[in-house]
Amino acid sequence: MTPTDDPREDPTDVAALVERLPLGWSEATYAGRRWGVARSRTAGGRAGSVYAEELGGTDVVSTNVYRVGGTWVLKPCEMPEAKVRAFLEGQQPLTPETDEAGALDGRYCPRKSDVPGSAGSFPG
Repeated sequence: MTPTDDPREDPTDVAALVERLPLGWSEATYAGRRWGVARSRTAGGRAGSVYAEELGGTDVVSTNVYRVGGTWVLKPCEMPEAKVRAFLEGQQPLTPETDEAGALDGRYCPRKSDVPGSAGSFPG
């Protein structure tokens, strides 16, 4: 694979969009709001899911992701694919670094795997 063949360089590539999210539970910002996001991987890495809830709100984004041949495919759960793509393209994962920069006014909530002595709840 040459650098120009790297799917992470194409912002519309499903694999690249999903890989922007860490495995397990995390937080992200999207459309000026804070979201809780769970990403899992199954079937030996050939499938997975993304489930996001607007924290303090009612909006939800949910999709399964499958590798079909050499292509990754979104299979949204009871919502338009455009809504899922918009979220995946626009979300910004929340990290301690972005929180320290004041992006969310000190409201960073660590993932379970970030807490010493605890194990993450999703397979990696």
